[in-house]
Amino acid sequence: MEASDGGEVGSPPSSPEQSADSSAPSAGGTPALGVTVRAWPDGALEDEEEELRSHRKRGPGRGQETAAAKRQKEITDDALEIEVAYAVGLDAFGMNEHEAGLLPDDLDEEAYFRVRNHILARWRSNVGAFLSRDAAGAKILPRHKHLVDSAWQWLDLQGFINFGVAPAITGRPSPPRSEAVVVIGAGLAGLSAARQLANHGYAVVVVEGADRPGGRVFTHRLEGPDGAAAVADLGGSIITGIDGNPLAVLARQLGIPMHDINGSSVPLYLRDGSQLDAGVDKQVEHLFNRLLDRSAELRDQLGAGGDAVSLQASLDGLWRREQARIQRAERRAAAAAAAAAEQREGQQQQQQQQEGQQQEGQQQQEQQQQPPEQQSASGQQPGMNGGPLPPSPEQQQQQQQQQQQQQQQQQQQQHGGAAPLAARFSVDQARQLLVQWHLANIEFANATRLAALSMRHWDLDDEFEHQGAHVFLPGGNLRLLEGLAQGIPIFYRAPARLLQYCDQGVRRAAPPAPPRCPRRRAARAARARAWQAVEHARPPPPPPPAQVEVHTDAGVFAADAALVTVPLGVLKRGGLAFVPPLPRRKAAAIRRLGFGVLNKVALLFPRCFWGARDMFGHVRSDPSARGLYYLFYAYDGIAGGAVLAGLVAGDAAPAFEGRPHDACVAEVMALLRGMFKPQGVDVPDPLQAVCTAWGADPMCHGSYSSVAPGSSGAADYEAMATPLGDRVFFAGEATTSRYPATMHGAFATGLREAANIMAAFAEARGEELRPRAPAAYAAPVADARATAAGQQLVKLSELLQQVFDPPPDDGDDAHGAPAGPDEEFGAFRAVFGPPGSGLQDQALVAVDLAGARGGGGAAARRGGAAMQVYTTLSRAQLELLREVRGDERRIGVLSGELGVRLVGRPLDGEALALLEAIVQARRPPPGSDEEPQQRDGEDEARGGGD
Repeated sequence: MEASDGGEVGSPPSSPEQSADSSAPSAGGTPALGVTVRAWPDGALEDEEEELRSHRKRGPGRGQETAAAKRQKEITDDALEIEVAYAVGLDAFGMNEHEAGLLPDDLDEEAYFRVRNHILARWRSNVGAFLSRDAAGAKILPRHKHLVDSAWQWLDLQGFINFGVAPAITGRPSPPRSEAVVVIGAGLAGLSAARQLANHGYAVVVVEGADRPGGRVFTHRLEGPDGAAAVADLGGSIITGIDGNPLAVLARQLGIPMHDINGSSVPLYLRDGSQLDAGVDKQVEHLFNRLLDRSAELRDQLGAGGDAVSLQASLDGLWRREQARIQRAERRAAAAAAAAAEQREGQQQQQQQQEGQQQEGQQQQEQQQQPPEQQSASGQQPGMNGGPLPPSPEQQQQQQQQQQQQQQQQQQQQHGGAAPLAARFSVDQARQLLVQWHLANIEFANATRLAALSMRHWDLDDEFEHQGAHVFLPGGNLRLLEGLAQGIPIFYRAPARLLQYCDQGVRRAAPPAPPRCPRRRAARAARARAWQAVEHARPPPPPPPAQVEVHTDAGVFAADAALVTVPLGVLKRGGLAFVPPLPRRKAAAIRRLGFGVLNKVALLFPRCFWGARDMFGHVRSDPSARGLYYLFYAYDGIAGGAVLAGLVAGDAAPAFEGRPHDACVAEVMALLRGMFKPQGVDVPDPLQAVCTAWGADPMCHGSYSSVAPGSSGAADYEAMATPLGDRVFFAGEATTSRYPATMHGAFATGLREAANIMAAFAEARGEELRPRAPAAYAAPVADARATAAGQQLVKLSELLQQVFDPPPDDGDDAHGAPAGPDEEFGAFRAVFGPPGSGLQDQALVAVDLAGARGGGGAAARRGGAAMQVYTTLSRAQLELLREVRGDERRIGVLSGELGVRLVGRPLDGEALALLEAIVQARRPPPGSDEEPQQRDGEDEARGGGD
């Protein structure tokens, strides 16, 4: 049963005892749970895990019809409630973030979970209605009524229920609040937060730098000279997985149908319209997923040592080994097949000789028995029983060759007498081309090239992906934004330049006002009057002094809190200044996370010539441009006209922006005509064409975030989401590790930050709305051992710094050698053991993973935070490593061929013994003032203190 498409839910949920509920009624029998309910037959869980594991790997381009979609069955209502909880991202049988802080100590957790899951499923069965606290507990057994308040309050505050744009939701009974919030950015994150805050009675204003809502969601209208018109989504276009997806809920509230994308069969064409062998295509898809699995195994083996390794470096090495394995297997198979064919040929010849002898003997016997006049006639029949002899193997082979020649002639006729391009590639070359297409698909899914993706963290969100169909929205995603923006004051063409905030309620001195862009006084006055109207609409008591000020080209907006939803690309470029400056952790996350580019060329045609398909692919013979028009979306079923959109990913995406618009359109048209003309299809001229340039857009400087080599993955996303006190909050797709680079991820973070803002205001009012820290998560009290261990790590760190990064005035060591590393190349630094000792050919090696990522070596360390790991190497191993080109390759050789383990602090074993010897050798002479202090540091690093 596909509940998300309006199917019948079935009988009402049973009473959870029966611990919690009875019934989750639907509205007119048309539920909107936003989940696909499933029953799992034996062995199905393993199949589903494989589907989930490979879904992001394939990307949105192919293979979207999962095995789970084929196993949809009705299940019990208790199981349905559990399924709904998991679909929206909750743990159905466990506490979620901040949830435990709302609950009493003597809580019956099992009953609470059932009550919470029931309330969630109850609202999801009718998302157009407001589910009040009383209605949520209407079917709960009396002994569990006390759990309803806690469960409903948490679900309602966090935006799991009662969110969106339905009239019953926007008109919910909420008391007016005195606090005001300014939201920077009118994209999905900003508008979802603004709508949620407004629904709860807060005064909200949105400032937007562009002249439209949506940000990187941009529905553009295409028009032809004859009045033909259609729309195309030039930015975010696909709702990826509708089960539990909040955007699917929003679409139902607005009455927008959803068009399922048929990704189960995506043809891949070469530039002349021919297709590579289907068997090779399936083989490569299987091989590619296996490559990604092996890359995941490699990153597990490397651990933190793999932080600086890119996905490109990992896949390149694995694919070369896989190619060699395939070629060896094919050679063995070919040799075995040749031997078997030779053996069969000998057996067939022997059998034919025996059959011929038998036939001759039988014919002679028959002729002797026949009258003389019939013997001559019967002697003229060559076959048994008077029939012809069967064809020999040579004759059969000739017949097969003739059939193949006829097929090639037919293909040549379709291609103007020339052999199709697919026939010119060997099987090995075909595999190479198809692998490049799959690599382009990953670059599309992450909006960046593989070399800029972290092998360790690039797919950190896989386990959280929403299941269900991928869909387009007819009419474009602008319809969602228009619904969210209804009644929200939005100031367009008002880019934010500076955000000044107070630290714990103490106002800082105001900096000089930033330069304003020239604006007409009348426009500024009109905006000021509009903002004053919002201010005057607030009920008494008057608000306290503003805690944040947002300086824009349209004026200065003061409020009690600010929500920043500008894209990561803007923060990377310093497009929004903060006073006080951002904390180091957040600034480092902004620097480390990736933010790439994906572009499109959208074309409006007078008619649809590509047939009934939602997408088709293009395999380029040039791997360096594998992402150029590698996939085409067909919008004709949803756009109101015949619209195609070609995708440009990877290295081709930024290069695409530097080319003339007309040249790009001409290139696409030549490609489309080359693909479809051999199929007998005439491709008309486009009525209008639009090329995007998201990288050059000053409002975003790119498309969406990714995890770059050297990033800490989820920790960096968490740092992006961390608020500045209770005044400045952050939302957007780059602030969630669960749903980054997605439209629903941006929307969900808006709901998340609206909850945090409301909790902060409630706490300031003295209300107990913000959950207290759960006891299970409280920081443990440090004991004496923990304190000693911490001091030991501090001393060890000081000793390592003394060896590798001594102060500039340290001069030479005790033996006259310069202090610091003995050798340095790239991100590697080495200090050898004391001369004349048994350790003189051993080196303590420090590897700066941040330097390895940027390739800057010492310069990179001076310019940013280092991520040091350590190991020991022999002098010969170090010489071998120096000959390897590039730090990423060196790390690969170190962990692979040399089998060396990279560790952080604390050191142990050989590394610690070598460090002790080096420190001892570099210790100042006896009698020096520094000598006792150095010895104490060494003793504590060994753990030999008190």
